[in-house]
Amino acid sequence: ITAFAAIGGMLSAGVQILCSRAMGRGDEKELSKVFSVSVVVVLILSGICMIGVITFAEQISVALGAGQGTQISSMTSDYLIGYIIGCPAFIGMQLLIPFLQLAGDRKRIIYGIIAMMFGDIVMDLLVVWVFGSGTFGMGLASSVSYFLALIILFCHFIKKNCIFHFSLHSFSFSKIWGIFVLGFPYAVYQICRTLQTISLNRILIRTAGTDGVAMYSTIHTVLG
Repeated sequence: ITAFAAIGGMLSAGVQILCSRAMGRGDEKELSKVFSVSVVVVLILSGICMIGVITFAEQISVALGAGQGTQISSMTSDYLIGYIIGCPAFIGMQLLIPFLQLAGDRKRIIYGIIAMMFGDIVMDLLVVWVFGSGTFGMGLASSVSYFLALIILFCHFIKKNCIFHFSLHSFSFSKIWGIFVLGFPYAVYQICRTLQTISLNRILIRTAGTDGVAMYSTIHTVLG
């Protein structure tokens, strides 16, 4: 999750800087260029992430500390596959938030996050009590909640008075490079957090077992 957050955070940070500069110059064409490029990049990167995780779900779960061929490994793999379906929405949300902040539509961000939280809780309960689809269903519930929030955020960009317009004609490879360079420091921070999480998982597995990992995950989620 922190690895995906690194991608979304990198794009978000880079986009915010480029758009702030363009707004300072009053350059609306530049705003649409940055918006169009970032949307295409999100689709490409999230597609790569989805294919990679679905293909190597078992190997990833083992790398995160689950024993190979164990029930924990199987459950983790199932969860990862269900969760990764929401990757475009998870990264897309992080991307759209700075655009909404720049456009002054902050309330929509709050509505989207509230819908995501309560949607995830309701769907988790349905998975456990009604559908009984295990950890795959739990991961899929998170994916659906991300898409629900994304739809709420995206509704801003179909308004006629929206200053950001998507167009493939606005695509520019130089803008991709600019976004990556400006957002790279945040990506490094998130990658370090990912490595920290993997290390802590391994330590907890050896010292406190699976209960320790579950407790750490719960604390991390509550703090988030």
